[in-house]
Amino acid sequence: MHIRFLSTFALLTGLGLLLPAMASAQFPDITESSGHYKDAATKAAECYGRGARAMKKAEKQAAAGDTEKARENYQRAKNEFSKAVGLQEGYFEALLGLGQAYLALGMKESALDACAHALAAKPKSTEAQACAEAARGPAAAG
Repeated sequence: MHIRFLSTFALLTGLGLLLPAMASAQFPDITESSGHYKDAATKAAECYGRGARAMKKAEKQAAAGDTEKARENYQRAKNEFSKAVGLQEGYFEALLGLGQAYLALGMKESALDACAHALAAKPKSTEAQACAEAARGPAAAG
């Protein structure tokens, strides 16, 4: 009888059926009935929603930056990419575009900074590596 109880207990615990019920009984202040789970889930959903909206806006800004870069309007491209990075700090495509726009404007220090951030987001990116190398300038002859 004792072994049967232990195996049933282990099965229910393994399935996640028993301990949550026991936790609810022991800690009623953190159960759904108190609203704490719902509050946390609602907050998490709101945060996710804000992040998704910010990413969508950042993608639109980066697309506008790409358009301006294709038109060779690098000042506007820089502004659009800067807005995208402001919305999503580690957004690789926006950081790379920003670095390329800075480079086209002759702002090598800023280009190197943006390209370094792009490389931090995607260390193996050959485009970001090329941008950073161009921003550093030609290698000194030895």
